[in-house]
Amino acid sequence: PLSAADQALIDAAWSQHAKVVPATAANPFASLTLDDWRAVSQRLDVPRQVVTALRERRVSLVSIPRRFLAMLAEAMRTSVAQLEASWGTGNLVVARSYKAHSKPVAGEQVTFEQVLIDAGVAAEKRAWLLAEAD
Repeated sequence: PLSAADQALIDAAWSQHAKVVPATAANPFASLTLDDWRAVSQRLDVPRQVVTALRERRVSLVSIPRRFLAMLAEAMRTSVAQLEASWGTGNLVVARSYKAHSKPVAGEQVTFEQVLIDAGVAAEKRAWLLAEAD
């Protein structure tokens, strides 16, 4: 058993360590419910298929225009910095469940433009969404 002095030294060391280690950022994708995602889709005026691809981080972050990323962050009630921090490949989570004979794997990321094309977004709207400025 540790003495009171030993425990005090350990507690002091942990306290110093906690001050140095940055707190992990909350994952803004994990906190949203299905209804929240529907609202994000409506607010951005994009098909839910696009929002699902963003939620599952199947879209390459560098292909998303900053203006759209800012609109997404606002719709999700978070910051662009938090979105970017949570977009790392280590955070990819399979959000759906399927019956399959093999273990599911994360697919390759695609461009934001390709997701819009696959979702059937009209060319004019796609051009507006892909624009960097209003």
